Amino acid sequence: MSSLNQVSIIGHVGRKPELRHAASGGAVALFSVATNDVWTDKEGARRERTEWHRIVAWRGLADTVAEHLDGGRQVHVQGVLRTRDWIDATGSKRSITEVHATRVLFLGRRSRAEDVAEPHPSLDETEEIPF
Repeated sequence: MSSLNQVSIIGHVGRKPELRHAASGGAVALFSVATNDVWTDKEGARRERTEWHRIVAWRGLADTVAEHLDGGRQVHVQGVLRTRDWIDATGSKRSITEVHATRVLFLGRRSRAEDVAEPHPSLDETEEIPF
């Protein structure tokens, strides 16, 4: 049986994406998207929880989101989950799970780019993210 690694998030951008360039020269944009859960607890009080999702966009998609996205903008991000590991400055092993975006749709107010799509890099890609 085959497997599926697919993520779809609708939320608000935390702040303007940070654009960098990988060692190969390709553009990489990093930004966060907040999603909220709202519910009523047993006592009838309204409760809310916010989850922050780290988003990585590559190449042309990176250039587009860096140019057009600002904090607070509602987006629909589609992509795949990737976890990467590294050793920090203290020698401790660290890891982070990120959404590697394959498509970003701008929602809410109109923008110059209504629909942004970029093929995702190969899942075998091992290039380091410069963050």
